[in-house]
Amino acid sequence: NTIDSNSILFNGLTGIDISSSKRNIISNNNISYNAYSGINYAYHCDDTIIENNLLKGNTNGISASNNPNVNVSICKNCIEDNRLVGIGVWGTNNSTIFDNTIDLSQTGVSFDRSSNNVIRDNHITNNSLGLLFHDYGSSSPSTGNIIYNNYINNIENVRLLTPSIGNVWNISLSNSPNIIGGEYLGGNYWAMPNGMGYSQT
Repeated sequence: NTIDSNSILFNGLTGIDISSSKRNIISNNNISYNAYSGINYAYHCDDTIIENNLLKGNTNGISASNNPNVNVSICKNCIEDNRLVGIGVWGTNNSTIFDNTIDLSQTGVSFDRSSNNVIRDNHITNNSLGLLFHDYGSSSPSTGNIIYNNYINNIENVRLLTPSIGNVWNISLSNSPNIIGGEYLGGNYWAMPNGMGYSQT
């Protein structure tokens, strides 16, 4: 299934809602000002690509739930000014979230019972909270996620409401360009709006 080059605006619920559907491509759409999520995918939406979309002014930009083995790529999207969450993943594993701009939301990226995802090369900025791990009431916490080479600059950058077990915040240092144009690739760039972030001082 391919959903490409549409304007999906001002819906009373969700802009694009897919469920139990594999091998989808959602690209080059303007998905804005919808009452719930811009894009919601749930229940085994394996091998899906979400790329080059504008998601603005929704309650949530992209929501994912109950996708235990999905192989989803979320890349090159502009996700801005959504009221609650830029990207929210609940019970969703084995996704790659990369090269997105995620800003001006209450929370940039939220994880709940979601494991073995890769979050890299994103700009997560100007949110009240950058990344949230919560796993409310779950015996299966988010684990095995790899978060590296992101530009993170928010009022609060990370909040761990449950123990962060087995999540990795850097890769082995390599001689490759990083997200701020430096010569070494390894961790994340940690900034704060007041200029006092770990990577700024």
